Amino acid sequence: MNKIVYILTGLLLLYVPSVLGQDDQKEILLEFYRQTNGAQWDIPWDLQQEMDQWYGLEFKNGKLVRIDLANNNLQGSIPSSFYNLIDLQVLNLHANNLKGKISNQLEQWKHIEVIDLSYNYLEGNLPSQIGSLKRLKVLKLEMNLLEGNLPKELGNLKVLENLSLFNNRFRGNIPHEIGALKQLKLLLLSSNKLNGVLPNSIENLTALKRLELFDNKLFGSLPANWSGLKNLEELILANNGFTGVIPKSIAKLGKLKTLLLYKNKFFGVIDNNILRMPSLVVFEYDRYLEVGSWKNQKTKTRTANTIFDDMNE
Repeated sequence: MNKIVYILTGLLLLYVPSVLGQDDQKEILLEFYRQTNGAQWDIPWDLQQEMDQWYGLEFKNGKLVRIDLANNNLQGSIPSSFYNLIDLQVLNLHANNLKGKISNQLEQWKHIEVIDLSYNYLEGNLPSQIGSLKRLKVLKLEMNLLEGNLPKELGNLKVLENLSLFNNRFRGNIPHEIGALKQLKLLLLSSNKLNGVLPNSIENLTALKRLELFDNKLFGSLPANWSGLKNLEELILANNGFTGVIPKSIAKLGKLKTLLLYKNKFFGVIDNNILRMPSLVVFEYDRYLEVGSWKNQKTKTRTANTIFDDMNE
């Protein structure tokens, strides 16, 4: 009999209601307020008011769908009960002083479209359960203390448009599964500890506008085929350990404005056609690389010898 009681108790603790009432939501928000030192927020909640009047909250049909408390001096950690806000669509806690870890309970946010926890002090791994958030379009976790490998489950986020994880401590490979994100426009992974080769699946990101991998430990040759990335405007690969020749297919990126390749181990001659790219404005490369004869070409491209000077006009 005791075993049955223990099992039932455990199930109740794990239970998350499919519908949250007003009282449930209020209890969760009050705990969040206490845990993040609400009295010291720049704009605190007036707890004497009705809940739908509290700063930064948006309700639809009695359901809490949006929390926007960016730049509001939140301090402390996010309580586990916060993940029971199952109707959330937008969560913006950018630029606060939040600490602690991101819980795997985030898988309960089945309606979430935007998560912005950037510019905080969050630590630990990015849970693999992130891959269950099928409606997620924006994931901004930059400027934290997150670490561990990037979960391959990121490849399940089929409608993701913005993946911004720069300035953390992520390590390991960029997962091959990232190539499944056909709607991704921003892939910002600079200033981590990522290593390994750049997966060939990157060529499948046909909607991509910005690919920023600056200041990691990536190595090996670049994928040969870049021609499918027709919308790419920024390609920033500087300060890694890439080798081999610079692929000629980069010259087919007609919208490319910025190309940063310096502080790598490329060799050979840079294809003349790269300098003829119609939109290219900034092109920085290591001084030992040869550039084809372009003295008589008319170009607006600004090139830089990055070892001896920051910028040559």
